[in-house]
Amino acid sequence: MLGKDEDFKMSFAVHLLMLIISTMLVLVSGLQHSRETQPVMDVTPLNVTVNAGMSTILPCIVHTIYRGEKKHYVIWVNSRRQVISKGESRIITDRRFSVSRLYDSDWNLHISNVRPEDAGLYMCQVNTEPIQIKRVHLHVQVPPLISKSDDIMVPEGNTPVLFCNATGQPRPSVMWFKGQEQIISDGEKLRFVNITREQRGKYRCLAFNRVEPNAEEYINVEVQYRPVVRLLNQKIRQYQGKSVFLDCIVEAEPHGTVRWTKNDLPLPDEKWKYSTMMFDGDGDVITLQLRITTLDESDFGFYTCEASNIIGKGQATMELLELESTTSKPEAFRTKSHLSVTPFVPSLGQSKTDSYLETLFDTGRFSEENEIPYNPNDPTIYQNEILILRETGLSQKANAVNKVITAPKNGETKLHTSKAGILCIMFVMISKLYFPKSDFL
Repeated sequence: MLGKDEDFKMSFAVHLLMLIISTMLVLVSGLQHSRETQPVMDVTPLNVTVNAGMSTILPCIVHTIYRGEKKHYVIWVNSRRQVISKGESRIITDRRFSVSRLYDSDWNLHISNVRPEDAGLYMCQVNTEPIQIKRVHLHVQVPPLISKSDDIMVPEGNTPVLFCNATGQPRPSVMWFKGQEQIISDGEKLRFVNITREQRGKYRCLAFNRVEPNAEEYINVEVQYRPVVRLLNQKIRQYQGKSVFLDCIVEAEPHGTVRWTKNDLPLPDEKWKYSTMMFDGDGDVITLQLRITTLDESDFGFYTCEASNIIGKGQATMELLELESTTSKPEAFRTKSHLSVTPFVPSLGQSKTDSYLETLFDTGRFSEENEIPYNPNDPTIYQNEILILRETGLSQKANAVNKVITAPKNGETKLHTSKAGILCIMFVMISKLYFPKSDFL
């Protein structure tokens, strides 16, 4: 009996050992099979850069996704942990996102019309054990955009600040220009210290960040200042019974009001005798012309041009003197005397000033036939018209004659405007050039 029990125990031990070995073989075989069917993902991190408005692809490659008994799938998640897609199906409602698959292993995320807010971290995941994750960081480049300050108008001496706030990705740099000249500034701000009228004008700010196109904006700066009054002559002489023109040049911003006074008193309300005309010049310059007709003894004296605006006042005074009558009419040209010829040829154009010149011609001062007496002892007479024309850039019409001043050594001169006079002067000059010692001159 003892022998049979020992045989039974031995047989049971052998069968138990064989069962354990077979079980282990099954487990090892299953584990190996599971490893062979596990999906494999390329988990190398990536950075993708794209300009706003363009399309881009975030890559994700997974091999052997469909092998094995367990169901594996790929999902895309954004930085807010929001599921974008599962498998090939889009989860979110934004149609700009889709899964792109050119090959079986591709699970790429396609984004069209990329927006700045799309930037951030995206994760491609596979539900293996453990979970496999590929991280893709999306960088969105945005061209510059400027928010600027309004045009300004400030009094001279103030300290205004212009600004151009620029946004974009990468952060833009800002430069300032006036015309073609670059201005040193504090980036987005341009500060003026005690601004002057010379600094008025249009300023340009340029923002750039290597993403096209660059952005630029313009800001206009107006500087207000008190009037500056200029008179080209301190004294003017004229005969009684004649007319005279007094010209006042004013530079101011804003223009304000301009008027003439006589001996610190307003001019009499006599329109037949006193009349004024206003002429626009370049920039902030205007000319106020006072015409006084039929001069009598009471008209001579001191005349003041006064200008005022919201910033301040300015004035200048000139004297109108009587020109004594002569018994003999001065000659336009004399022989055997030195001639000082000063031709003045105004430029054509500026039709807005023709009315000014027509007024001069209407009075006979610059007519083709009339000769205007001129006193060599006082060169201010009638020179103011010529200087004002030069100063303000006024022009004559194409058929206007040239004005010529002759000044003999030994007597009076006159302002002569005839074409024949000009030809005569040219003849005299040519004769003196070729016959310097001739008795003819």
